[in-house]
Amino acid sequence: MTSQAVNPCTQFETTWRHWFGDHPKSLLETEFNYSPAPEPRLTAKSQSKLIADAVEIEAAPIEEFLYNLYTPTGPINCGDIISWIDTLGVLPGYPGLHSDNFDPNVFSAWVVDAAVRGRTARDRGVPPMPIFAFMKSASAFITMTMAHLTDVPSGVVALGHCIGLRPWVSFSGRFPIAFTDPFVHSEKNFRLLVETGITNVVLHVRDPRQVVLSIAHYDDPARPTRLIDNYIEVVIPLYRDWLMCWLTRASRSGIRVLLTTYESFVENEADFFHSILEYFNAGRFLHDRVSESVRTIKELAEQGHANFRNGTIDEWKDVLSASQIRNINKNCSGTFATLYGF
Repeated sequence: MTSQAVNPCTQFETTWRHWFGDHPKSLLETEFNYSPAPEPRLTAKSQSKLIADAVEIEAAPIEEFLYNLYTPTGPINCGDIISWIDTLGVLPGYPGLHSDNFDPNVFSAWVVDAAVRGRTARDRGVPPMPIFAFMKSASAFITMTMAHLTDVPSGVVALGHCIGLRPWVSFSGRFPIAFTDPFVHSEKNFRLLVETGITNVVLHVRDPRQVVLSIAHYDDPARPTRLIDNYIEVVIPLYRDWLMCWLTRASRSGIRVLLTTYESFVENEADFFHSILEYFNAGRFLHDRVSESVRTIKELAEQGHANFRNGTIDEWKDVLSASQIRNINKNCSGTFATLYGF
């Protein structure tokens, strides 16, 4: 009997569940308890008009969605809100929907702000610039810099990095919004990208040897090395299949990919952002803002306002054992050969 080859894209989804558990399901079942808003119909009507005018869709469905949000008759779970959002054509992806302290007033104010600023940025000539990144690759810093550079808020296109929502993906393809979602490469998620008309994306990666260290430092700053062996067995295959399947499905879907690396970002932050702007044919006025935006976000990071550990790009050489390095090389199966030589 001949053994069947394992589909890496299916294997990725299995590994993701092993690592994160039933993450999307737990998010959808999160319950929110809050009191009805005063004058809910009036508030929903005024805010829906601002959103609809900005994203160029009918106001009535948004008004009904906001009104339902403002008038709970009991606990509302995240899945209810997602179901309502999914009926809309276009909406910016709110990054705080997973919060236990969900506030409909904060949510609606953010959506209005993101829609209006996204429309304003587009009208100024700022193109949509979708960036997808694996975890621990300075993605938070990159998102904050792109937000400052383009004067739009930071958002998302998927709930919990897993469930792509059509209105969120649609907004990201039509209007500028800063995000660096890992965006699990399920068939549904890629179908959303294609149907939205997204043809160019950035895929941002980091040396897997450093990714293991960075996640270990994040999960246990006091004793990171005790986690490394387990993370090599779980995270590295996850990362390998994420990259392999992203590139495979993007190619089959006619989506062009610019691969960027954490290492090139560290080497020269300004050049890193210039390369992204050039890829998306952004105007000169954005290039002129790069140095200021990088400087501003670096200052915020130094003040502790960004999740950015100043690890060196080859810290792994002093931390990982020879056997750990061999295991990473084995588990990568040549996926990173062009980028990192193994």
